[in-house]
Amino acid sequence: VQWLALVEHALPTGSNTALALEMFGAVPRWIWPVASRALAGLATRDATLRERLVRAIDGCAPFAKKKAGGDPREPWVPAPAHAARHLVHLACAMAARGLPVTSADPVRVASSPLPKDATDGPARLLALLELAAGEPTRALALEHLAARIAEAGNPPAGADVHLARTLRSIVVSLEGIDAGAAACEAALAKLAEPTFRDTPGDHQGDALVEWLATARWLAARGEHGRVGVMRAGAPECERLLDLALRGPAPGDDASERA
Repeated sequence: VQWLALVEHALPTGSNTALALEMFGAVPRWIWPVASRALAGLATRDATLRERLVRAIDGCAPFAKKKAGGDPREPWVPAPAHAARHLVHLACAMAARGLPVTSADPVRVASSPLPKDATDGPARLLALLELAAGEPTRALALEHLAARIAEAGNPPAGADVHLARTLRSIVVSLEGIDAGAAACEAALAKLAEPTFRDTPGDHQGDALVEWLATARWLAARGEHGRVGVMRAGAPECERLLDLALRGPAPGDDASERA
């Protein structure tokens, strides 16, 4: 993953491109977004790769009328269950770098309601954060990001285990940016909500663990008032919260990985 981050700024050699394409199809969310950014960066310097990526995006729902999964001739495109998440992120990463993506309108991506699926929602927020990172698309993304955050983790889907990690990433990425203040506040407010209550099935325990990790993260940042809001909002978890606050705060490396 660390090498992929360097590939984003490297020459578009065959080995660099092959690595980024292969990792783009990986399922873990601490891998494929880095590969997506690497591909977008390489595409700014390689017109052939850029055309190849655009063809795959053009064949991806929600941008295309045909079946999701991209061009079947492109083996690096992940399975249909993951293709839309990955390719929407890639489209946003390319748009943020000023690359034209014919079918992927950043306005549509930013202004459309967040997908109801508990996994698709956080992935879409990552794509919007990618838009916010680029000068050509930053204002557009920040105009809509707070509203999209407010839609995340709500019933019936509940909170995917990745939601809290995504929201923490948004806060870290945007704090200090005046235009990002509303999105940061929305993310912090959402993080304090006990959304694990609405998380269905086997993911509820994971969502609770992330909620507790958020409490440690907030305490480490000195935001004890927000920890108090969490305590008041979930009094049944008070003992768990006390235990969690004695542990280390979540970091940016292994503890943040899926």
